[in-house]
Amino acid sequence: MKNLMYLAGILLAINSFGQVREMKDDQVQMPCLNMVSSDYPEQNIDDFLRKNVNYPEISVERRIQGTEVIQFTVTPKGRLTKFKVLNSLSPEIDKELYRVLRMTSGKWNPGILEGKPVEMRQEVSINFFIDPIQFIIADAKDYLEKGNKLMYSKNKPRKAIYFYDKGIRLLPNDETLLAARGLCKFKLGDKNGANRDWDRLMVLAKRNGTSIEIENMAITPDNSKEYDEMLRVLME
Repeated sequence: MKNLMYLAGILLAINSFGQVREMKDDQVQMPCLNMVSSDYPEQNIDDFLRKNVNYPEISVERRIQGTEVIQFTVTPKGRLTKFKVLNSLSPEIDKELYRVLRMTSGKWNPGILEGKPVEMRQEVSINFFIDPIQFIIADAKDYLEKGNKLMYSKNKPRKAIYFYDKGIRLLPNDETLLAARGLCKFKLGDKNGANRDWDRLMVLAKRNGTSIEIENMAITPDNSKEYDEMLRVLME
């Protein structure tokens, strides 16, 4: 195992679901890692991941890179359950993230809702980059442009989805890529897949405190019946 050759940033992204979304900020306390000791002096999950996550050697050799996103639930007792990889780079990287996160299970302060500990979902995103970040962004943009060309100029959505997937592998939280892939999935008849991408957009917007202008989310042909139908289904 090798240390991360280039860890462009570790982001702790907190997403609250269901009734928590409707509560005022002073009624909700999000889970946080409480693992400070002589063995683990790190102050938060970001620091803990930076120190303990390794870039699997086989993934480095194969030049597998991108952003791994993993979701989990913090129980009222501070344990981690219900792990779910939202953006997988390789089985080896999945395994490494599971390994490190499980080291923290039972050592979290649980989320608090109206004064009581409750289950809350969280996620972490970690960049496993060999190339500099500017190259990663440029590659993702190139994949987006290739996908859009195949989708709209050549009407080949089955080929376009390949490039959208490659772009999202690098930048899974990019709203334009998610919107473009959602449109492509919808055109291919994969409404569930389109909805998953749309739900992800909603999560990102809430997390970032931004709004989404859906008519500007992706390059689409004017008066596109598929686009209008997708918006109708996704907003139901």
